Amino acid sequence: MLREDRQDQILHLLNTKGKVIASELCEELNVSEDTIRRDLRELSARGLIRRVHGGALPIAPSHTKYEEREHVLVEEKKLVAKKAASLIKNGQLILLDGSTTASHMVQYFPADLQCTVITNSPRIALSLSSFEKVDTIMIGGAIFKNSEVCTGSLAIEALSRFRPDICFLGIYCIHPDEGITDLDLEEAYMKQKMIEISSQVAGLVTTNKLDRLSEYMVTKTDSLTHLITELDPSCQRLSKYKTGSITVL
Repeated sequence: MLREDRQDQILHLLNTKGKVIASELCEELNVSEDTIRRDLRELSARGLIRRVHGGALPIAPSHTKYEEREHVLVEEKKLVAKKAASLIKNGQLILLDGSTTASHMVQYFPADLQCTVITNSPRIALSLSSFEKVDTIMIGGAIFKNSEVCTGSLAIEALSRFRPDICFLGIYCIHPDEGITDLDLEEAYMKQKMIEISSQVAGLVTTNKLDRLSEYMVTKTDSLTHLITELDPSCQRLSKYKTGSITVL
């Protein structure tokens, strides 16, 4: 098998399985371990895979500005947001992070919703001003310009005062074995705190974020109580996420 064909096959297996193991590739492609290591090294240098110990994972989506992400997978994000909004009950203390998917949730709130929403997103805070029975608490801090959210020690300290009933968390990357990761360290710290203080945590995940790994660890995947995607829960791709602690919607 030619090198180009072999590397195309590796990419196909990676996209199908969500992870490839070097030793298994040796057997499947009938080549030496040195050959597979060289293939993985070349694919990584081309930015097509992310190498991990013993194998590789798909690359994470690029970290673009908020205005650009607003126009990516819009219909899929709305499906996720609508399902997420259906979990909210009157009287709850809700925590919304500043993800583009979480921002879509507001349009699915009932007009007579009565609850308190905490958010570190100025955009979301302003969009809630039209709901007469929704009290909004804005978490301040240093503005992270790419995501238009407040982060940093001040924001984390403010969050420690609350115990939300449920947190809706936009996820940058998630993998059943490697956990939830983010491209920005400060946002990773914020998400850690949000998860820590919340009774329930619903991860909002479009499928381009599934089975991916980024630079900074947030937490283990089973820290979620809900995983919400645009896929049907019976989809085989989601089977790895169906643990005893996670409800897939």
